[in-house]
Amino acid sequence: MNGSVALLLTVQSLSAQADTVGAEFGWDGRRVRHLLDRYGSEIHTLMALCREQADLAEPLQHAPDYLRAEIAYGCTHEGALHLEDLLTHRTRLTYEIADSGLAALPEIAVLAAPRLGWNDERRDAEIRAYTERVEAERAASEQPDDASAAEARAAAPEVVDVTVG
Repeated sequence: MNGSVALLLTVQSLSAQADTVGAEFGWDGRRVRHLLDRYGSEIHTLMALCREQADLAEPLQHAPDYLRAEIAYGCTHEGALHLEDLLTHRTRLTYEIADSGLAALPEIAVLAAPRLGWNDERRDAEIRAYTERVEAERAASEQPDDASAAEARAAAPEVVDVTVG
């Protein structure tokens, strides 16, 4: 059996046991299936992170469909370097929550900062940059045409501009 077939069987087996797989962390079958859909067999890595730091098994306070471990994983295993990347690509919070993840942003930043080596200044700059990006996207959605929308989007700084020396 090749590796991809074995991996598929492992994920299928875990999915069939979804109601019990996450019991050690208090996760129900819905949460386990969500994690399997997003991470596949890497769910074991998420679980290991939660065993090392128990509070990572908890949901984000203002984005309860996501675990704190998913933020840690995005930083340590997926190469995220910015809050925008975490909320847009590593989790999709920006698309799946009405406020684009703004209420969860302080908690996410606190989780990301030590994993990405940020000081308080850098953490605050990342929060500002993501907030400005969300505000620019909202302003763009209210514009009457593409050119005006592009101008509104351009009001937000590029994420690389927030890096602090």
